[in-house]
Amino acid sequence: SKHKNVHVLLPGHEFNLGKLIESNNLHRHTKKQVSVCYMGYIDKRILLEWLLEVVSHESLFLYLIGPVKNSIDISSLFEFSNFEMISPLEGEALQSVLQSMDVCIIPYDIKLENVKACTPNKLFQYIACGKPVVISNMNHLIKLPDKFIYVANSAKEFVDCIIKAYNEDCNKSTTQRIELARQNSWDVRGDQLHLILKSYMKG
Repeated sequence: SKHKNVHVLLPGHEFNLGKLIESNNLHRHTKKQVSVCYMGYIDKRILLEWLLEVVSHESLFLYLIGPVKNSIDISSLFEFSNFEMISPLEGEALQSVLQSMDVCIIPYDIKLENVKACTPNKLFQYIACGKPVVISNMNHLIKLPDKFIYVANSAKEFVDCIIKAYNEDCNKSTTQRIELARQNSWDVRGDQLHLILKSYMKG
């Protein structure tokens, strides 16, 4: 917003960046399958067709972390051997699993009313784990440096972006993502809010 009394605070992350596991800096392009991960509520916001496109490629392995809501039926995914459900995790356990992945995804259906945010809550959690993110072409998506976010407009593009994100990933990009994450923790958001409130109290 352009109104002087309106401030937008982006979502943050709660991960401890001092506890990065060693494998985070060892990119393994010799792996037989690329680990692809979605973390969060598994509900009607997710494009199931895009997930089915992922598991149709044997070179990709899809992980979903989180609770499944009644609004979506993912039973068709269980027919594939390159798919696994992981129970909801949080804190260090979640961070550790995300760090073991290659590419993180946000395949939201942009036609839905409740998918209008410029920054999904999980975005900085993914970035704090050093991972490239493949996302559907959401309205007003924030601009981030090259190789942070790959945007897809279709199921085929989604898979193409996942492969591209994996192939282009490197230690330098991982480090850059983690450095950006340092500036976007919930602690930093709290400091930003404190400064905003302080400025109004002075005024």
